[in-house]
Amino acid sequence: MPRPTSAALLAAATLLPTVLAPAAAATRARIDTLYGAVDIDLLEDEAPASVANFLAYADSGRYDQSFFHRLATGFVLQGGAFTWEAGGDVAAIPTDPPVANEFGRSNTRGTVAYAKQGGDPDSATSQFFFNLADNSGNLDNQNGGFTVFATVLGDGMQIVDTIAALPRVNAGGVFNELPVVDLEGSTITRDNVVLVTAIDELPDVFVFDNGFNSGARLLPRDTVRVEAGSVGLTRAGRPSNADPVT
Repeated sequence: MPRPTSAALLAAATLLPTVLAPAAAATRARIDTLYGAVDIDLLEDEAPASVANFLAYADSGRYDQSFFHRLATGFVLQGGAFTWEAGGDVAAIPTDPPVANEFGRSNTRGTVAYAKQGGDPDSATSQFFFNLADNSGNLDNQNGGFTVFATVLGDGMQIVDTIAALPRVNAGGVFNELPVVDLEGSTITRDNVVLVTAIDELPDVFVFDNGFNSGARLLPRDTVRVEAGSVGLTRAGRPSNADPVT
């Protein structure tokens, strides 16, 4: 068998950085709910301030033991406003100054966006919502557009859809579209709401370009995903406040 020439070795060495060089580090978070975990891809390049805001709330634990307080069927599932600790009462999540609007990506099904005050594009704080349908025709064109800062990964929308299929009750005030679980009678307890036990930042995922995107297709065109660090979760956090999306 002929030995590789020095020119061939040099060519291979030159190719290696192209194959292994990371294109980007993707930031993800996990929303642990009563019905399972929903992983989301945080859009740092498109909405950096909004992502930082979300992670600050998560890191500080302010989303822990929160619950989804609004389900507008076929529209949005909204949370991030209130907590309900075991043995305690419903409490508003302490918020930080609002984050500037960063509208860019459309409010299509499976995206996650910030709620905000009507008539004030830069009023988003802690409240966020899942788009249950393609709401781009509505939410992209009012109040400066609603900032999408994440997209749901994998089968996460199956869990969101399960929650969205729950019955709702009018418990008054901002709880007039409250999704409930196994409610009997008229008294709502902590066991009857859809809790978010925690929101955690996941280890970074580095995306590598395999360098073979030519017509020869020497290697698959797909990128290679490699998780950095341990498989354990790391806490993340942010502060913010917001009113229901309209």
